[in-house]
Amino acid sequence: VFEMLYDGDRVTAPGGAKITVAYCPTNQKLSLEAGSTVELGAAAFRTASGKAPQAVPFKCALPRVALGSENLERAGALRGRGDPPIPLYTGGNLTTPHPLLKWEPVKEATSYKLTVIDDNDDTRVWSAEKPAPLSEIAIDHAVVLKPGISYRWELTAEAGGKIVGRQSTTFTIKPNAELATIPADRDAGMLRAITLENAGYFGEAADSFRQLQARNPGDTRISRHLAWLYWNAGLTEAAKRELERRPPG
Repeated sequence: VFEMLYDGDRVTAPGGAKITVAYCPTNQKLSLEAGSTVELGAAAFRTASGKAPQAVPFKCALPRVALGSENLERAGALRGRGDPPIPLYTGGNLTTPHPLLKWEPVKEATSYKLTVIDDNDDTRVWSAEKPAPLSEIAIDHAVVLKPGISYRWELTAEAGGKIVGRQSTTFTIKPNAELATIPADRDAGMLRAITLENAGYFGEAADSFRQLQARNPGDTRISRHLAWLYWNAGLTEAAKRELERRPPG
């Protein structure tokens, strides 16, 4: 189980188990013995009880953003352009010229139409039509998407010949072969997510944080962070939907 930790949090290894904590302020990985507790600070940690953790060097990264009520209110005030809108999960800067287009499935949909358009001259560069259920599709590798060009992708959900959802957003290819590589282990996956965020690939960073959220559905801090990432990637409806999922208070 993975969880985002913050200044002031305490971590306790339960009896009979060990816990590993990636402590980014000092680029260390802490191994806690059963029954031990550490308190995490912004610049240092301390052993609150039990045996001091074993610390080994570990390459780490922290998000460079701070979330406040103003951020969340602004994201929540945004509205998607679709009718009815669909949360799209691919947008902003992308590391690969062959992105995987992702969205939240529309319950009533029986089919989806996707179109990618050069946002500068409205030239259609790729289109596809697929049956539901579906929540992602890769752009054909034969399609050449140029770096630095703003593209718009449009998604239409249909049922019985009627439109039941529609949405569009933009993306730009900003190649980064190193960040495009998906790591095999989860520790590296979280490091990649934060590195993507710090490099401005907000939509792709959100993919990894969404996986973290699935393993920790009750952690509202992840929901807040996801909303911020979607907002910065131009995925306005996804940001709004994420805030709607948060419990009141």
